[in-house]
Amino acid sequence: MNYQKTLKVYDKADIVVSGGGPSGVAAAVAAARQGKRVILLEQSGTLGGASILAMVAELMNFDDGINFITNGIGKEIFEKLKLENKAKREWYNVRYEELKRVYDEIVLKAGVEVMFYTRIVDAVCENNTVRYAIVSG
Repeated sequence: MNYQKTLKVYDKADIVVSGGGPSGVAAAVAAARQGKRVILLEQSGTLGGASILAMVAELMNFDDGINFITNGIGKEIFEKLKLENKAKREWYNVRYEELKRVYDEIVLKAGVEVMFYTRIVDAVCENNTVRYAIVSG
């Protein structure tokens, strides 16, 4: 049996990021800040990934025991949370609602379009390049 369906193109973007956890947020924001049109897909109703959904928001240490070694978006999130760098190789427990707000703020400010309750279900590739992403949401 062969099944075929025609779908209309919903939107176009330079980059589609699948997953709104910390890495997905950072990737989407970095690309948008470089002038790319970015759509960020998230299967749940919030950014932040498993730590937010489980309500156990932790940030790994950002230092080597002496120096603060993170830059870029990681450092920006750290500073927006008003955390103190003690250079003690410790984990930072943060209020998950505050971290969600920070993720929302940087994504919106960068101009990323976010689609909640949406995931990629297929992709159409040509010459090793994704031409279309089929999403469900």
